[in-house]
Amino acid sequence: MRVSSFFLGRHHCCSRFVRLERGPGVSRRMAPMFGDEHLGRAVALRREFRRMTQLALARAIGVNKTTMNGYETGSRGMDTPILEKISSALECQAIEIWEDGFKIFRYNYLCEQAERMGVNVKDLIDRLYPQASIVEVRKAYDAADEKLWELISSLASFLKPDREYESQGGVPRWGVVVPLKTNGKRERAVRFRKGKKKSRPKSRSSED
Repeated sequence: MRVSSFFLGRHHCCSRFVRLERGPGVSRRMAPMFGDEHLGRAVALRREFRRMTQLALARAIGVNKTTMNGYETGSRGMDTPILEKISSALECQAIEIWEDGFKIFRYNYLCEQAERMGVNVKDLIDRLYPQASIVEVRKAYDAADEKLWELISSLASFLKPDREYESQGGVPRWGVVVPLKTNGKRERAVRFRKGKKKSRPKSRSSED
């Protein structure tokens, strides 16, 4: 499968900013399309990162230097077996090269858009892919830290010894309400139960 030019959907902003110059036969309309040049530049960047020469990579995959140069410049397309050999030589996965290639394409696409809009490409990237500032990150961290201490305090209160007593004795933490019978009499702070009073003997006069 030869890598043909096609448009990919939106992803996160690229981490590698690589501006590709248009070749003599590339029109402005066709420039912001994913193609062999983006994938080839991704291969070149990974090769350079590993401090490997173009000739060394060419020998590793079994091609000559001219062919390898064509792969990296995009003048020659790479099929799946070749890309697999390249990724093996660079000790990475083929999908990683594809991802790098799309990052390069995305940045170049945004450069084209910024040029048409008359704005700086960095401003356009910040507008399309906003990132939290250090101040916003700090605020979020402080808020999370405060909530964490509230959680710890609540958890410590929940696990207090009196809760253990509550679970064993069945008495709620703050006790229970017991209604008192007043019978119209004045209530005392502490009531004591008294014994029964003995009835007085009736006098003889009352019997008469």
